[in-house]
This record gives sequence, structure tokens and C-alpha cells, in this order.
Amino acid sequence: MDNRTTVKFGAINSPKPQWATWMFRSVAILTTVIAFWVGSTQLLADEAKVEIVLALKSVDMLVLGFSNLFGITLPEKTQS
Repeated sequence: MDNRTTVKFGAINSPKPQWATWMFRSVAILTTVIAFWVGSTQLLADEAKVEIVLALKSVDMLVLGFSNLFGITLPEKTQS
């Protein structure tokens, strides 16, 4: 029997791998910085600013959802 730890898609109740956590954190920080710039610039119309900020924050929610779908599954120990 294979006794390796595996990362599975859809293992919601399992602990998250570090790369999934850092992926979400990185995307959240980048989109927040971009949203702050978009909100403070005078280069864009107010209607465009609203659309861009909403799009950036929806990317945050998608990445959060996908990062939570990955989980580390530990092999079950069998007694012989």
C-alpha cells in the first residue's frame, strides 16, 4: 500500500497546503494594491473605476475558493 501524503482537489475538510495559502495571500495583496491605485487615479472615469475594482475583488473570491478546494490527505495507518 502507498503511504505517501497527497494533495487532492476537493479535499475541503483537510488541511490546506502552504502553496495554496500563499497563492491566495499573494493574489489578495496584488489586487488590493491595484484596486487602491485604480480608486485614487484621475486617469479613469468613476464608472470604470467601479467596474475594475469589482472585477479585481471577484478574482480574490475565486482564488480563495480554489485555494480552499485543495487539501492534504494523510494515508490511513493499517495495523498488521
